[in-house]
Amino acid sequence: MVDVPAAPGREALFRLRVMGYRLCPVAQTCDGRLWILVQVGAALLHGHTHGPQWRYGTYDVQCHSEGSYVVLPPSPGLRWLAVPDPSRRALPEAHTIIGTIAQACGQSSGLTRRPATPGIVEVTSQT
Repeated sequence: MVDVPAAPGREALFRLRVMGYRLCPVAQTCDGRLWILVQVGAALLHGHTHGPQWRYGTYDVQCHSEGSYVVLPPSPGLRWLAVPDPSRRALPEAHTIIGTIAQACGQSSGLTRRPATPGIVEVTSQT
């Protein structure tokens, strides 16, 4: 599961939909978070997203997977933003959507990515 702030999470969902992804299920918490359910293995991205090679900066994105515990709707404080669809059995792999989510978070926080030189990404403030 990828846990992301609601505003950039909604922007990421829109961008992913434009790219051809139809993400479901997605839950929304009462404290302003979106939980995007993905295939098992998202926790492995935590080291990647918080390591020195992570090119998108530091954002409030958490990856949970096997061994994590979350309560899903219908539960107090939770609702489905995109309900589970029994006809869609395969969840996306987290690594295929995490970059788009991180870009949306960066733009929401006033940061943008701008390639400075090939292979190097510079994070700058928007003015």
